[in-house]
This record gives sequence, C-alpha cells and structure tokens, in this order.
Amino acid sequence: MGLITRTKDAVLVSATVITAAETLIGTAIDASEFNKLSLYFDYVNGDETDVDVYIKFLPTNDGNTYDWGVWTKTGSEFTFSEDHITMSVTGSYVFILDVEAQALVQLYTDANGGTPTGTLAIKYRLSRE
Repeated sequence: MGLITRTKDAVLVSATVITAAETLIGTAIDASEFNKLSLYFDYVNGDETDVDVYIKFLPTNDGNTYDWGVWTKTGSEFTFSEDHITMSVTGSYVFILDVEAQALVQLYTDANGGTPTGTLAIKYRLSRE
C-alpha cells in the first residue's frame, strides 16, 4: 500500500427514500485525479426486501456509461456480467473501489420486493496513493 497523497471527502446524498426503479442517486463523482473510491452507505431497511446499488463509469464526458462488473472465462471465451452491491439489513457498510483512469462514477439504486420505504445515505472519500 502506498502513501496517500491526496483525499477528498463528500456527501453524495443524505438519507433518501429509495425507489423500485433503477434511479441515479446524487450526481456524478469526479474521480479523474484519484485512484481509490471509498463508499460509505447508511441503509435503513423498510418494507423492501433489499436494495441494489449499481456502479457505472463514464471514462469521458460523452454520455456513454460502462457498467461495473466481472469477467469470467470459459474455455477461450470471456463473458462480462454486470455486478452490484446488495444490502438487505439495516446497517452501515463500506465498499472500496479502484477508480484508476475513470473520469466520472455514477451510482444507481433499485429496491427489490415489497413497497420501498427504506432510506439510503451515501458519503464517499476519494484518495490518491
């Protein structure tokens, strides 16, 4: 692990009731001068079963988004699958992500099951090592 040379802390969104449709939460995070993004989630579970958080990258400001996910290899073929963070129990959660070479990062939420009444607050820290 390297020496941290620069950080930026901010609140992306205060406690907000989540929705049952994939919805952009907050504004795009400018990660262009950093290589690590720490996300701090404060989730209060409501009537919904759980909430998913999707991460999308915008390497340039052309409006094209790219999903965060995982690559798997079967034989000589690679397959990409969009991934997400799921929270189903009230609590505070931390997720750390490598954002090297990413200009902008957006977060989307989507509640599953029941009637969404839970809330989600998100803070973040950008750092450069």
